[in-house]
Amino acid sequence: MNRLLFCSSLLVASILLFACDLSKSLSTEQHAVDTVKPTAKVLAPLPLELVEICPGNATLNDEFGEDPGWIEFSNRSSDSVRLGGFRLRGREADGVGWRLPDTILPAQGRMMVFMSGRGIATESPAQDTLDPLANGGWGWSDIQSDPPGASTVKGWLFGAKKFNGYLKDKSLAFSFQINLIDAGLGWSSATAGINFKSPVDASRLDRIVFQATFPVGQPLMIRLCDDDNECWKKAPFQVTGTGDSLGEYEIPLSKFTPDFTKLIGLQFDPPPNNLGEYRLTVTRIRFYKSARHPHANFKLQRKGAKLILEDTAGKMVPDTVAYPEISSNGTWSKD
Repeated sequence: MNRLLFCSSLLVASILLFACDLSKSLSTEQHAVDTVKPTAKVLAPLPLELVEICPGNATLNDEFGEDPGWIEFSNRSSDSVRLGGFRLRGREADGVGWRLPDTILPAQGRMMVFMSGRGIATESPAQDTLDPLANGGWGWSDIQSDPPGASTVKGWLFGAKKFNGYLKDKSLAFSFQINLIDAGLGWSSATAGINFKSPVDASRLDRIVFQATFPVGQPLMIRLCDDDNECWKKAPFQVTGTGDSLGEYEIPLSKFTPDFTKLIGLQFDPPPNNLGEYRLTVTRIRFYKSARHPHANFKLQRKGAKLILEDTAGKMVPDTVAYPEISSNGTWSKD
């Protein structure tokens, strides 16, 4: 009996000793696991970079004839990048952001985006140039009214009696000198114009460009005329002369109000009651559809804000820019 009791006690002690050793071993292993630091998440550099921000620039209107401001970003990598995996974000109030167009931007390539809030993810190059044939210039002034005024419209570059002529490059040009004079009638009027050889349908286009010479600083009102013969009722657009010899003047068609399916010419008038002499020479006239740039679905803050360009998967370091308040026609640039 005593021998059996001794053996049983020895067995129990051995089991307890083994359990302690096992517990110590498990405790040591668990401690080793707990002290291992997790591997840090390494983000790849973003291939795109914001290079210029312009909250407002009246000299660069979009295809709608508006000034929404714009941004430009570049592909700074050595490979082409599919843009659909990236987005642009502004304030929290602007939402989750705007996904870039799903197109390919080549290495070192750039893209401009208008910040209009329209959310247009397509782009296209300029196209559909239409050159109307102009076949005659004309003039009218209050000297032809009853009672007559004193304003006149004469030829300029090709002599006082001739509105039309050819330049040295054999291109047809129209040249006018308008004198708006007060004759005591209580009103003064003088206008000059160019007729197209046949009506023009520009309803699918959005720009008119003409080469012209206007004295520097000279204002002049331009109207597009349709075939209802009352062009003076159409909304005018005022240009100011640059003084350049046959410089290009480009105007969005949205600034005019004729029937664009049957345009028959242009009309030029001095600003109302702005007496004085006005000169102009006009040569090539053309209509075209402007390039369409993408439009983000939110607008820039003109008093300064933060703008973020990032990948939608969150695997790259975002390009974040905090731009200041920028004066009209100014831009922010990294370089």
